[in-house]
This record gives sequence, C-alpha cells and structure tokens, in this order.
Amino acid sequence: MLPKLRYLPPNVATSASMLLGMLSIHLSTHGQFKLAAWCILWCVLLDKLDGTLARLLHAQSNFGVEFDSFADFCAFGLAPAALYSQHMFQYPSFATGAPRVLVLCAAGLYVVLAAARLARYNIQTSVLGDRLFYGLPSTLSGALLGSGYLVAVQHLSAVPAGSSLISFIPLVLVLNGALMVTRIPLPKLRLGRGRWWRAFQIGNIVGVYVCTALMLVPEYLLLLGLCYWFIGVYYGLQVVRAMKAEGRLCGAGQG
Repeated sequence: MLPKLRYLPPNVATSASMLLGMLSIHLSTHGQFKLAAWCILWCVLLDKLDGTLARLLHAQSNFGVEFDSFADFCAFGLAPAALYSQHMFQYPSFATGAPRVLVLCAAGLYVVLAAARLARYNIQTSVLGDRLFYGLPSTLSGALLGSGYLVAVQHLSAVPAGSSLISFIPLVLVLNGALMVTRIPLPKLRLGRGRWWRAFQIGNIVGVYVCTALMLVPEYLLLLGLCYWFIGVYYGLQVVRAMKAEGRLCGAGQG
C-alpha cells in the first residue's frame, strides 16, 4: 500500500490543474476575465509540478500520462477558448449574428486542435529522443494566451485603437491552435551544465513561480514565453539538422 502512495502527489497536482481549468471557465462565463487568465497561468505551474513530482518520486505511469492530458485539455484547451470568446461577447458587435459565429468557430477550432495535439502525442510511440517537442506545447500555448490577455488588457484597454484589435482575437486563437499541430521542433526545457547558464535558468524559474503565484508582472511571463518559443525554434531546427546528419532522427515528443 505505502509504495502506491508515491503516485498521490503528482495526481493531486494534476487534479488541482484540472479543477483550476474548470474554475477559469466558470470565471470567464461570469465576466471575471483577469482572474480566469491567472487561473490558466496557475495551471501552467501545476503542470510542471506534477511532472517534476512524478520523476522525483519515480511515480510515472500510463494512467498519469492520460490523466495529465485530460487536465491539459481543460486548462490549456477549453479555458483559453472560453476566456477569449466570452471576452469578445461583451462587445455588441460580436454579441450576435455572423461575428458571434466567427468567434465560436475560432474558439471551437482552437479546442479541437488542442485535443488533436494531446491525442496525437499520446498514441505516438516514436520520439525525437528526449530533447525535442514538435509544435507549440499546449502548456506553452496556455501560458502565452493567459499572459498575453493580461498584458493586452493592462496596456491596450486605454489606447483609442485598442478596441479595434479585438477583431484579431479569432486569428490569435486559430494561429495558436495551428502551431500546436505543426512539425516545428522545439527543445525541451532542461537545466544547463554551465554554472552561469544554470543560475540564469533557476533564477527565471523562481521568478516565474513567484510572479505567477502573486499575480505580478504578466509582461515578464509573456516575454519569457515568447523568447522560449522563438529562440527555441531556432535551436530546435539546428538540432534536427544535426540529428538528420547523424541518422538519429525519429518521431515527436509530447506536450
């Protein structure tokens, strides 16, 4: 009995992520959009925490992988779609008619693509070693959409042209969804070997947990996410070229 208890901490973290995702959806439907966005970002922390706990406790399991995917779908698939669509429905121009249908279609497509990503990589046995993902990980997508929403509300709401940017939200959702199912390589985050690089990484990890937990500086969170994506894609392409040259390239990773 006691050995099985090691599976409890990571599954509790996964359960908390799922419940926070549901809470985010609830908050979005009641107009509490900022808190809904922070809930998505808290899910990002829990998603990283459950994986760390599973590795530390040697508690990886097929059940944990599937359970985590359900939580990710709720937190990074359904919750961002609810946040952005419900926010747009506040505006009379998107409350009814064809514009409303367009928003619903964009949100629905994002949800379907998020589910497709999670399902695709759960059944795919071949991987790019343990170094790379293919496409935008669902967790990173949730982080970008959650922090991006908070930054946009904080800095664009008072700008005269800010309201016109609302029309681009469907495009943002569709683009994020499409990136999740691409074959663009992205390196997995790991602590480096160099002392200064490792210190820089640890400092940012601490910064992310502190800022997210205390609901501070979403600009910092968004900047880190964007840097990871753009710099990571460049590095990932270099790794893929090297692996192809060595004949070690195979399928894709999960995220």
